[in-house]
Amino acid sequence: MWHVGTDRGDHMKARFVICANGILTNPKLAKIEGLVTFKGHSFHTSRWDYAYTKPGLSGLANKVVGIIGTRATAVQAVPGLGAAAKELDITDKHREGVRTLLGIYSQGFPNLFVMGGLQASFQFNFTDIAEAQGIYIAACIDHVRRHGCQSLDPTPKAEEW
Repeated sequence: MWHVGTDRGDHMKARFVICANGILTNPKLAKIEGLVTFKGHSFHTSRWDYAYTKPGLSGLANKVVGIIGTRATAVQAVPGLGAAAKELDITDKHREGVRTLLGIYSQGFPNLFVMGGLQASFQFNFTDIAEAQGIYIAACIDHVRRHGCQSLDPTPKAEEW
């Protein structure tokens, strides 16, 4: 059972969760434990601090930089940050690369489906891909229900597609 909460205090329970976030939606700032008491400088990449990083990222030359997550923005930021900073620490489940089954779901997150995510081929015809993913996800949920299963969770081997 998924327990989902929002930054507005909403709480929901669901057996299945489908993430179908639109492309270029508003940024979702994570509530990271310890961030409030962190003594260093921090900012989200969607709110880049140009005054701190300075032109050519020269403001990071003597800094240890940490980046949380390896999604689209991190993929763009990491090469420059790694070259400019004294040290770069990347924290994410997918640090060694994104592992998914069919680009839709990952081991360790049962009953969570991500539509149009990394490795999901959305760079082609997004409408067709979203429809195909929706049909496939509906078939997966139907299979779980018909067979009396409680969850669907791909194995690490299944992610080696």
